[in-house]
Amino acid sequence: MAASSKVSEIDPSAVFQHTKWQNFGFSGTKLNGIRFFECQIRNCLFEQCQLEDWRLWSTTITECSFRWADLKRSALGGVLEGRRNFYTGVDFSEADLRQTVYQAAAFERCAYRNTKLVKIDFQTSAFSNCQFEGELNDVLFYHRGFKGEAFPPNEMLNVDFSHAKLRDVGFRGLILDRVRLPF
Repeated sequence: MAASSKVSEIDPSAVFQHTKWQNFGFSGTKLNGIRFFECQIRNCLFEQCQLEDWRLWSTTITECSFRWADLKRSALGGVLEGRRNFYTGVDFSEADLRQTVYQAAAFERCAYRNTKLVKIDFQTSAFSNCQFEGELNDVLFYHRGFKGEAFPPNEMLNVDFSHAKLRDVGFRGLILDRVRLPF
């Protein structure tokens, strides 16, 4: 897509392979059902977007904003030929992540402020330098999820939950000495 392109909706669902999106502003658009295989998404705005049923495999998302986006029923932690997704500097504040699925993903410097995190099993996803605020309800974090031996363990390095409300949140097999928990 050229930088001057205007997108308001992609329908029916599109499949992108080995594609680079950089410096795009998609805010307020409807982009449901997109599939990404081995893509790079950098410095893009997806604020207030309808992004339901996204599927990502071996994709890197860097310095993007998904504030107020609806990502319900998306597979954000897909694995392709042993490669997981990487999220670096991503803002998920106020986003709807209910019913999202994760086999394995890496999250670094991501923000989850008042994000709808309900009934989520992060499996073999790893978190470092991330911040969670607001309520997390029925969420599972693992040191290493089921059949996750091929991926680095989740060390939860410098993860901040100090302004979060944890309801039925599990930390399975994790050492929480570098996690700030709420008091």
